[in-house]
Amino acid sequence: KIGRMTLDIGIYLAEKALLAYPATTFDCTDATAAAVYGVDDGVDLSVSASLRFAKKHETPVAGAEARTTGVASLFWTGLADTPEAAVFVGDKGSITFDKAHHTPTAVVLRERITRTETRETRFDFPPPEDDGQHAWFYPGSICLQYEALAVEKAVRAGQIQADEWNFADCIAAHSILHDLKDYLDEHQPRHS
Repeated sequence: KIGRMTLDIGIYLAEKALLAYPATTFDCTDATAAAVYGVDDGVDLSVSASLRFAKKHETPVAGAEARTTGVASLFWTGLADTPEAAVFVGDKGSITFDKAHHTPTAVVLRERITRTETRETRFDFPPPEDDGQHAWFYPGSICLQYEALAVEKAVRAGQIQADEWNFADCIAAHSILHDLKDYLDEHQPRHS
């Protein structure tokens, strides 16, 4: 039963992790997680995951870690009203994808000027016009039209994948979920 919330919601977070660590440049070398499970069915209801990424094809530097690495911390749940934001934190500032992060309508760039001063720039992406012909179950679903338009553009140009999100990205995102699901399956508490 492991994988219900992971496969339903986790994919959006794996995709965000791959924005910071693209599959063409990085490998996900380690995926661990902890979960809260349903009492009667063992379904994963909340998951906190940690992913470690390492740069591909990088020559190790003496005295340093083998390759340039980074960490992505992910959390998803069906038990609480989460902020649904994705935040990338770096040594020069941060980038926040506002609610709902899987179909954001705003991205905020915060650049560190000094240790106490930041400059904030907001980029707004209004949702497409909704003709009212569809009943959207998930918030922000209307914005998935942008993805559909990118695929349509690629197909019309004779491409087999979109430039914005390619086959390697898809395989990497699903590989991350597969690794997390395997980890959770192996470490799920057993009830007697």
